[in-house]
Amino acid sequence: MDESTTKSAAEFPPVKFWLGLKPYINRLFMSRYLMLAEFAAACVIIVLGREVMGAVAFTFLAIATLVLCNDMLASLMPCLMMSVFLTKCYDSADTFLPWAWVALPAALAGLIHLFAYGRRTRITPNFWGIVAVAVAVTLGGLGTITAGEYWNATSLLYVGLLGIGAVVYYLWAMTCMREREEYDIFNKFAGIFYAMGALACFSVLHYYWVQRDMVWETCTLAEFQASNNLATFLMIAMPFSCWFSRKNKVHLLGFLLIFVCLFLSGSRGGLVMGTIEFFICLVYLAAVEKKFRIVYICSIFAVAALIFFSVDNLLSFYKIDTLGELVSHNEARYELLRRVGTDIKSNMLFGRGLGYSGNSDIYNPVKGAMHWYHMMIPQIIGSLGVLGVFAYILQFTIRAYSVLRKTDAFKIVLGLSYLGLFLMSQVNPGEFSPPYALTAVLIFVMVDYSDSITPNMK
Repeated sequence: MDESTTKSAAEFPPVKFWLGLKPYINRLFMSRYLMLAEFAAACVIIVLGREVMGAVAFTFLAIATLVLCNDMLASLMPCLMMSVFLTKCYDSADTFLPWAWVALPAALAGLIHLFAYGRRTRITPNFWGIVAVAVAVTLGGLGTITAGEYWNATSLLYVGLLGIGAVVYYLWAMTCMREREEYDIFNKFAGIFYAMGALACFSVLHYYWVQRDMVWETCTLAEFQASNNLATFLMIAMPFSCWFSRKNKVHLLGFLLIFVCLFLSGSRGGLVMGTIEFFICLVYLAAVEKKFRIVYICSIFAVAALIFFSVDNLLSFYKIDTLGELVSHNEARYELLRRVGTDIKSNMLFGRGLGYSGNSDIYNPVKGAMHWYHMMIPQIIGSLGVLGVFAYILQFTIRAYSVLRKTDAFKIVLGLSYLGLFLMSQVNPGEFSPPYALTAVLIFVMVDYSDSITPNMK
């Protein structure tokens, strides 16, 4: 289309009206006030227990943002809010199956956004790490897994999203990401993830409010199935509170609140891995804030001493007597760990495959879930074999290199956010769950994009 034709089209009244309205629509969807409204709506959904209808509403909100707004980050806020409040919906595949058709307009909205607002992008080393994992995931179990195990709907969904789906999502996100004159996209991204952590805190505290009488009488932690998932979201979000605390120290309260809610979540993985991440974040703050370095160094020793002298009381809340009981020999993951050797020996190159169901005698998942080892490294070895080990080592190496190459304070925060997910993945499905895997992909899209753009706060 030549320039004169373009100008003529722009003068067509409906098009002219739309072009005049478009900046205000973009401003609306990226407004902090709308995002605060989305956060508040998610809190109301949690309180009222209307997760299913809330998910439908937030999905259509995300679709609207993809079609009407030229910034893909506008769709990230409702998606992450929805991911948090849906942690309550355990074993609910039958509840959501009637709404599966929503995936079609969502995919269509993604395509519209790509063609309407996308632009030519570059391929970075992280792309090849994702491709390597996609190959390993897709070929997992080749030669040994049965057709029924590989081609069933659940297996195809997970293999597809963790494999080719992750590749497509990376290309889509890299194509649609772009710098804005109106605001810093890096701060916006960090703020959205921070809000996700705040909602996870709200969800944890809401469980305590509902069970307040029991908690008060027994002096123990509240019990809820979503503990591990909420802990994972908290660990992903924790470093972003540190990022904002560099400009406003009030966010250190958010940092502390996230850590406290990790403890209150009742997730033993969150307790151990979250504590490790908490200290790493304090080291990060000491490194980037020279003015307050001595304060953060003293805080590291003070918190370490407090935890050391309070460890017995902390463990009593978890109804365990010693640190050794954090890992129970009666758990499925312990028995699965012992079976990894048998699984890898059956197919050294490709492993058993993600769809392999031969370990159902140890762990039989709910409908719509996979036969997890609940540990990332054993899952890679047993399910994907030598090819999987190579692919994930390659991906992790590239990801570490991309964070450390020409690094700065923001890239380190992104790396720490991924580290939180990586640590939690060692004791939970983690990155083998598509929402978390795609979140990791998006984090490294932002890492790659930050190499070519310098945020205002760097």
